[in-house]
Amino acid sequence: MGTLPASPTGPSAAPAHLVGLGPPNVVLILADYMGWGDLGSYGNSLIRTPNLDRLAAKGARYTA
Repeated sequence: MGTLPASPTGPSAAPAHLVGLGPPNVVLILADYMGWGDLGSYGNSLIRTPNLDRLAAKGARYTA
């Protein structure tokens, strides 16, 4: 078996259009027994979730 040719920029080099942007901002929150309707950002007025609502207001919402 042969070996793969080495990249001139190295295996971990970022594409030119991404250089200087820094690391991505990703927050992954895992919760057990919590539905999407349990958050204030989705309309719930009984359970207060101010910190998660603030994150939701500054982020993107992906719904089907």
